Amino acid sequence: MSPNAEDLAYGRWPEILAAAGMDQSYLTGRSGPCPYCGGKDRYQFHKGNGGRYVCRNCTEGRYRSGFDLLMRHMGYASFQEAANHVREYFNIAPRGEQPRYLERPKMDREIGALSPELVLRRVGKMQAIWSASRPVQSGDPVALYLSRRVPGLRSVPKEVHFHPALEYWDPPETVDGRPTLRGRYPAMVVRGFDPKGELVQLHKTFLTSDGYKADVPNPKKTDVGVGSNSFALRMGDPTDGELGICEGIETGLASMLLRPGIPVWPCHSAGVLANFVVPEHLRGAVKRVLIFSDCDARAQNGRRAGQEASAKVAASLRKDGYRSLILQPAKVGTDMVDLVQVA
Repeated sequence: MSPNAEDLAYGRWPEILAAAGMDQSYLTGRSGPCPYCGGKDRYQFHKGNGGRYVCRNCTEGRYRSGFDLLMRHMGYASFQEAANHVREYFNIAPRGEQPRYLERPKMDREIGALSPELVLRRVGKMQAIWSASRPVQSGDPVALYLSRRVPGLRSVPKEVHFHPALEYWDPPETVDGRPTLRGRYPAMVVRGFDPKGELVQLHKTFLTSDGYKADVPNPKKTDVGVGSNSFALRMGDPTDGELGICEGIETGLASMLLRPGIPVWPCHSAGVLANFVVPEHLRGAVKRVLIFSDCDARAQNGRRAGQEASAKVAASLRKDGYRSLILQPAKVGTDMVDLVQVA
């Protein structure tokens, strides 16, 4: 019989949720914006053994368990799915049906969990940031940053933008505290779209004026978003029936250097990559998907997040009728960026 999921998860919730693709800024234990209903300081995750969280709005001040948080983050409809997710994280066979995160994500249900008014506010905020940005130009902080990170990069996709002064907010230090504005920084911003083409996420990398990562606690962040666990940062359109996908932005740019002519869409994290779905408007045009996988070392639990996510999305794509090919570096602990840096 499979071990009890509650016992497996006891004391391990931060790593379980982070591996599922939840931004670690929501797992610090400090008060801050809720990943589902926004605000500034209404949400708090407790790192204790039960992994509880609370939001003054969407949980009405009542504490909920780590399983509740995992269900909402992944879009699961039942506790059984979340329990099986935990068992799979520990390399233990799930009970009953396979968990839903191995199947095509149900996007309508995920976004539908938020009110239309809240979705509009969040999307409006992301659009406002995007409107204040512009395409990358030679010599600006984003161009300098990417030239160091991805040697040999000749041009930056038009989907990657430069924001001259993006606000960086520190979360409150106490439960009753308020977030504080640390400063305004140059930033790289890229929009994330779900399979229906809806704007659901915004990636932000905070920089210095000379193109290095800013001295802030989390220089790479995503926006609060609208609760979608399947999105991609669409850098270019598919050519000759081929599309590439990967985890990070720099990995995507490096992959396009290694395989010229193929656009590569970053998916932000291993958890989101595993849920990738070919957009509806491209389902007749795309024939093969290349998956540029990180070659991760084994984590403490024995798992290799990058390779596992790549294998899951490859299987899902084949099930949907696409050819898929996984490409990864041979050396453990490297990704495509490492390959272009030593080339």
